[in-house]
Amino acid sequence: MNDFPAITFKTKLQNGRIPLPSRLRTLAGVSDGDPVSVTLIQGRFVVTPAGRRVAANAPSRTQHKAVLSRLRADAPASLKAMWADSRRHGTNKMTMRQIDALIAQVRAQQASKLKVKQSAKGSGSSWTPTRSSPLSSYPQD
Repeated sequence: MNDFPAITFKTKLQNGRIPLPSRLRTLAGVSDGDPVSVTLIQGRFVVTPAGRRVAANAPSRTQHKAVLSRLRADAPASLKAMWADSRRHGTNKMTMRQIDALIAQVRAQQASKLKVKQSAKGSGSSWTPTRSSPLSSYPQD
C-alpha cells in the first residue's frame, strides 16, 4: 500500500515545463534539481522521483473489458432493448461528433419548417401550433 496521500492539483505548462508546488515536492521527498521520471500511463502523466518504481494502478485492458462486460450483463432490460435497436439501425457505430452533427441537422430542419409555417399563416400573431410543431404539447388559449 502507498503511504502517500492522493493529492491532485491543476497547473499549466510553462515553456514546456510543469511546475510542481512545494508541498507536493516535500511529500514526494524531492527538491529543485532532483531527477524525476515522467511516465505516460493510459494518457496520464505519472511523475516519480528517479530510482523509484511507478505503480500502475490503472486497470489493464483485460480488466477494463471484464468490467464493461459485467456492466452490460447487469443492465436493465430497457437499456438492452435500446442497444438492440441501435444495432438494428446501425447507429451503434456512430461517434459522438456524428451524433451531434445529426442532432444539429434535425433541429435546423425543424426550425426551418416552423419558420415556413409561421410565414404561411401571416404576421405570426395569429399563428397556432400544428400537430407536428414542437409546441403542440402546450395548451392553446
